[in-house]
Amino acid sequence: MSKTVVPPDRPGAEPEVRIFRPTNRHYNSIRVDNGPTEQHECWGYQSCISHTILYHFLGICTFGVVYVLLSWFPVWLATVKFRRCSVADADTILLQDHHKHFHLCKIQRQVATEKSHNLCPELKDYSFLQSSVEDKRVFEKLKYPNGVNGLHVKENTCIFRCFDFRYSRYVWVQAEETFKLLTGMVPGVSCSELSAKHLGVSDEHRQQKLRLFGRNVIEIATPSVPKLLFEEVLNPFYCFQTFCIVLWSLDNYYIYATCVLLISLFGISLSLYETRKQRLRLRDMVRKSSTNSKVLLMKDNGDFAECLPETLVPGDIICIPVHGCLMPCDAVLIEGNAIVNEAVLTGESAPVTKISLNVGDTEKFSVEEHKRHILFHGTTVIQTRYYEGAHVRAVVLETGFYTVKGDLFKSILYPKPIDFKFHRDALRLIGCMAFISCCGMCYSIYIYNDHGEDIWKIILRALDLVTIVVPPALPAALTVGIVYSQRRLKQQKIFCIQPSRINACGKIKLVCFDKTGTLTEEGLDLMGVIPAENGHLAKIVEDVKQLPPSHPLVVGMATCHSLTLVNGKLTGDPLDLKLFESTDWEINEPHQTGQEGNAVFNSLIPTTVNPRRTAEEGANETSEEITDPMLGQIGIVKQFPFSSGLQRMSVITRELSQDCFSVFTKGSPERVFSLSRPDTIPNNFHRTLHLYAHQGYRVIALAKRTLEPKVSFLQMSRFKRDEVERDLTFVGLMVMRNSLKPSTHGVIADLNRADIRTVMVTGDNLLTAISVGRDCGMVKKEENIVIVDVMSPDDRMHSAAHILWRASNSSLSTSQLSLAGDSLAENSLSEGAPSRAASANEFLIEMSRPRFHFALTGRSFSSLVEFFPELISKILVRGTIFARFSPEQKTELVERYIDLQYIVGMVGDGVRLSFASTTESQQAVTNTHVPSSRLMTVE
Repeated sequence: MSKTVVPPDRPGAEPEVRIFRPTNRHYNSIRVDNGPTEQHECWGYQSCISHTILYHFLGICTFGVVYVLLSWFPVWLATVKFRRCSVADADTILLQDHHKHFHLCKIQRQVATEKSHNLCPELKDYSFLQSSVEDKRVFEKLKYPNGVNGLHVKENTCIFRCFDFRYSRYVWVQAEETFKLLTGMVPGVSCSELSAKHLGVSDEHRQQKLRLFGRNVIEIATPSVPKLLFEEVLNPFYCFQTFCIVLWSLDNYYIYATCVLLISLFGISLSLYETRKQRLRLRDMVRKSSTNSKVLLMKDNGDFAECLPETLVPGDIICIPVHGCLMPCDAVLIEGNAIVNEAVLTGESAPVTKISLNVGDTEKFSVEEHKRHILFHGTTVIQTRYYEGAHVRAVVLETGFYTVKGDLFKSILYPKPIDFKFHRDALRLIGCMAFISCCGMCYSIYIYNDHGEDIWKIILRALDLVTIVVPPALPAALTVGIVYSQRRLKQQKIFCIQPSRINACGKIKLVCFDKTGTLTEEGLDLMGVIPAENGHLAKIVEDVKQLPPSHPLVVGMATCHSLTLVNGKLTGDPLDLKLFESTDWEINEPHQTGQEGNAVFNSLIPTTVNPRRTAEEGANETSEEITDPMLGQIGIVKQFPFSSGLQRMSVITRELSQDCFSVFTKGSPERVFSLSRPDTIPNNFHRTLHLYAHQGYRVIALAKRTLEPKVSFLQMSRFKRDEVERDLTFVGLMVMRNSLKPSTHGVIADLNRADIRTVMVTGDNLLTAISVGRDCGMVKKEENIVIVDVMSPDDRMHSAAHILWRASNSSLSTSQLSLAGDSLAENSLSEGAPSRAASANEFLIEMSRPRFHFALTGRSFSSLVEFFPELISKILVRGTIFARFSPEQKTELVERYIDLQYIVGMVGDGVRLSFASTTESQQAVTNTHVPSSRLMTVE
């Protein structure tokens, strides 16, 4: 980069401003990141008078035909209307998105501040934190004599170049000579930096950020009817149809032309009506989930002031009202806790507890990893919890369309283009027919000319042949069929936001089902608990109240949860609620009740639980119990919320009459088993787990650890999760019953009769999933299931990765598991016993009768992808049960099936099962009152 500096010996001369130019003068394209997995490619173009004159000259001479043609092909439009240049000098960008579609975007130059010395220091680093991130990548210091966007630019004016694409802004990074996606949070910021932010942003700096990030609003423009009509009519098919109608009219085919015209008008009208109605519904949905209530904002001097939500910018510190609110942005809690209803994003009606960031946490902040600390835009804060005299504070992360809610609406507004194989084949067919019609047209011209026909008749007959081979009424017929189908779906309370994809539903060949809440009922019933005693799991205890209140299993069930009282009603995860209610304990939240009815935590005791005392027990209380009200009460002093990736949750508790803390961890048996001390694992653990899981019960394990008495409250509050979730003492198992929905059998049977494959993708135990798969009909009684257990090199100290093939039941013989080219070991497969290891070069299982189904866990799936990628397709073709899968693994599984040319349907009980990263996709918005077995979100 070159720098031009004014010599100091020119008194009174106006100082020149440093101008940066790219060193690479070639007109190469640049790649722009659009998230972690997507990239756009950009080419630079400049406005040119000669090109503009040529563009309009061609358009006028062809009576607008060139205008229409170039509107279909942005690359041609850019070539004709603009002059190619480097991206650094461009005023227009030709952008190719990751779907290989082209778009033209106008580059803007906007003023950040007219006083460069007063530029927000956080913006200089493109970070709203005073961190060590050295990335001055947004602002340029340039001089424009004629101003920028109509504004007079002074010598110290800081401006930035950017372009907007689909409600996302991309800013020019001079140092890297590329555009970057604008985000409120700079990647790499640590949790400690976020939690250490104590003061807000000054008014002047907020204005600078507001110019960069824009207003904090999600405004969905509703196109007018004329604009929608113009866009619809300019569709290539409708243009071809108009041409055909004119041609038929000239050839006296008035009746047929009129019929096609009426059908087309009817189809266009219906399409416009449905499109506009959906846009209006979407706009109303946005407005209902937005708020105009003023927000309490912390300023740079520590004072508080109210402001409108639309003026919020990343880096602002806001106070969450104690009585709750509708969140106006994405913000991370840095002080206090909150109870939030996230149904608008997740579909789950149970409130969740959000906790503040740990001050001493030095790990990199990630939205996915730290979502338990984030209040998302559009969610409802029911209640906040704070220490007396302190505010519940949060740092604004993202605003407007950059929030999670904004991403959701962007995915609805700009769905993935239809790219199914059969759709591509249909277009190829039309192309082939067009080629045949051209050949026929040339032949007919030759014949008619040879017979001396009139030139006008030759043209009419030749073009008429094209209209016969390529069906002009096809788009109108498809539109009418889609609208009719959409209305039938609506009668079944199924609402579709992408009507064009209804046609593809008939091509679905595989449907992935979630288990809990989809195939099975929403709620869980506690069948009983199995305490660990003397190194052995005892018999199941159906009534928890038969165990003494001090039993670790009972105490763990009463404390290891995220339940809370909202308006006097116990709310939280249904599973936690069921376990807590079975103990017959009661929960107390010591607080002072203000006018709003919100809870104010005491500085030492946030929440306590204790056994419920009957009148008879109260009468028999000793004098010691009466004088010591804390006896028997247990305080829940710290929570580590449930994580689907970790498959567990933990709490730190303290009995108020004692001086030491205890840790309780609840989660999947496999994960709790790995965290417990080997000497505390019951000798019949695996046999008992297999017994109940094989019958379809959901099994949850519980473990405990007592911390040393010398651990203080301050030390405990700074503990990280991995510091407390180790060296646990295994306590016992909890067995939950989850029944199938009445409609499940019928739905699976219908799909089987239609020759549509069904698979189960769940986060539950593998054996439980296998049992449910058999019960619902995914796996027939006479069919066998083979468990694919992939062992990575560090598992059990093996030297190399290998695969263990295990039969899920004893009816499967060793001969039926023979490997091609290599027989199995002589040992027979007993229930749960592994067979020999298969090397990566060995072929899969010989597919002989009876039919096999593969079942595997998320861990095995990840190892399979890493160590045996050549076997993925072979296993997925026969895979039916996928258990212990995280949401990310569910997404990857669907993508893998799509790579195998399946058109996949995903059926789940929440919006978050909608995967936004697949290619061949369907997507539907459904009514939450419909049974989950009928909800389809296909992506």
